[in-house]
Amino acid sequence: MEGYNQDNTADSGELARDWAGLISECLRNILSRLSLEDRWLGAMLVCKAWLQECKDPTLNSVLDLETNFDSVTELPRFWTPEFESRIDNMIISVVGWSNGSLSEIRVRHCSDRSLSLVARRCPNLQVLSIQSCPRVSDSIMAEIASGCPKLKEVDISCCYKISFKSLTTIGSHCPNLHILMRNMMIWVDPSPHFGIILNEYLNAYPRDGDEEVAAIGIFMPHLLMLNSKVPS
Repeated sequence: MEGYNQDNTADSGELARDWAGLISECLRNILSRLSLEDRWLGAMLVCKAWLQECKDPTLNSVLDLETNFDSVTELPRFWTPEFESRIDNMIISVVGWSNGSLSEIRVRHCSDRSLSLVARRCPNLQVLSIQSCPRVSDSIMAEIASGCPKLKEVDISCCYKISFKSLTTIGSHCPNLHILMRNMMIWVDPSPHFGIILNEYLNAYPRDGDEEVAAIGIFMPHLLMLNSKVPS
């Protein structure tokens, strides 16, 4: 018994370290089973230890907010600078926590501010879905194309500051692009959108459909799926 106690005492520090690592691993496993919303609005607020585990790169390789937008009616607050800033801040946080492992982003109402960081720090990005982003520009899409050459899927639907120039740039720099979504809000009567969507956004409706078709045909020869409705 005496020898057993000595061995146990000698190993106690190592055993404690092993258990600490196991507890952390188990916690990350549990957190990985939660939805993004549950992690951000629940787990992160429990304590500092849980907050730290939620920042682990393995839990931040995907940022998918699309289901949250799909489940609600378009609201006026979505088009405000304050809401855009919240989405940007969320993207910036996840990019930092991912440590370069971020492979999928599905959001809406972000801006050049957050996407500039994505372009610089997400070389492994494969999916970029940024529907309804009134302030995302051709210049930032050029940075994305250059910094994220592994892109396989891009959705830039209802982004009216993005023109055919971005399609040319993305096609030239992202040879693995297989899916492109480029739909616009086409309606006969725009009145249902008044008071919800910014007038400046509605008035900026692009009219370069022919150029976009040409850019897709020339610079995206490996597309497997194209969903595009734009005015000519």
